[in-house]
Amino acid sequence: MSFEKVLFSFAQRAIDQGVIYVEFTTGTSAELFSRLGVLEKLTGLTIRTNYSFNRTADLATLDLALSQLLAAPKSPYLVGIDFLDNEETNPAFEKGQLLYGSLLKAVLSKKSDLHRTMHAGELGDSRNPRDAMLMGTERLGHKVNLMKDPVALEYATSFVNPLKLISQVICVSLTLSRFRNIHFLIFFVWAYQSA
Repeated sequence: MSFEKVLFSFAQRAIDQGVIYVEFTTGTSAELFSRLGVLEKLTGLTIRTNYSFNRTADLATLDLALSQLLAAPKSPYLVGIDFLDNEETNPAFEKGQLLYGSLLKAVLSKKSDLHRTMHAGELGDSRNPRDAMLMGTERLGHKVNLMKDPVALEYATSFVNPLKLISQVICVSLTLSRFRNIHFLIFFVWAYQSA
């Protein structure tokens, strides 16, 4: 099956289930953005992307990739970045501070409006979610390790909009009823109700 057919099939199934907005974490290209534009027109599904940065890359590679991304023409289909891959051997703080500090500086100086997501908290150091938030991350992917760090959880609910932090998980738990009994979903629904 071709890439276009896979995307169209995905978009149709999403629309059939009442989904109206989706973000993919991927690379960027004019060709991809063109395909997404066509797909939006055909299906009505709003699709945006986050540029993926691999945490196993060396610092020079991450710095170069961010510089190129910030120098590229702006696209309505690119809304942010995401730092992902092996959390266990690549903690957020060691490599993320260059990437997220540089992007946050660009955002604060109005040179970029890209949002910052980081996969932090699925595996590895339980301080990854806290470090990610301290570096200016707006959204955390997975964030399961938040429950191991009460300081980070408190920080998340007082500094970051609790709805933004937790709403992704609640949407999954409410939309996909077969996942309602997973422990961390219940935990985050409780945290949301308490906030």
